[in-house]
Amino acid sequence: MSGVDADDDSTPNPENWPSNVTYTNNLLFPPGITPADVLASKSAPLAVHATVPTPLDSVEIQRLKAGAGMGEYGLVAKRDCPKGSCLGYYTGEVVERGTRTNSKYLMEFGGFDIDAEEQGGLFRFVNDPKGTDQRANVRFETRVDQAGCPVVVILAVACIPKGECIWVKYGESYWANESTTG
Repeated sequence: MSGVDADDDSTPNPENWPSNVTYTNNLLFPPGITPADVLASKSAPLAVHATVPTPLDSVEIQRLKAGAGMGEYGLVAKRDCPKGSCLGYYTGEVVERGTRTNSKYLMEFGGFDIDAEEQGGLFRFVNDPKGTDQRANVRFETRVDQAGCPVVVILAVACIPKGECIWVKYGESYWANESTTG
């Protein structure tokens, strides 16, 4: 996946994919925003990410049975994922920071955001462990792919056994905003 590649229409939607969301494996750059703009907005150089993950092989969508998102969709490991492994990319539409304040699927991306509310990939379903006895087992990190395009990779910070939920800390600013917007 390159950050600017066109979607491959032959890729089927994952099982349990919501019908109101367009599935994409790519970052969608609108006219006026380029990968170079994202790279220029970063204060430090980015590490190159050498491997191309296959998220459909590593995770699946399931309903959560506990925590702040109980009953909502989440991701579960389909196989054992070693610490340090890349599970996939966070994908969606690249937008100007602050233009999508009501979306619950925003990821900071340099001076921009990735919004996966209407168009996104599997990792839009990664949840925070708040309200559970679990700890975050992945982190998001902005890197560049082999084509030089910025991407957000999902990296395992611990060994994740097959069947375990995928968790990431959203951060205090997410929960502060969530408490004011409902």
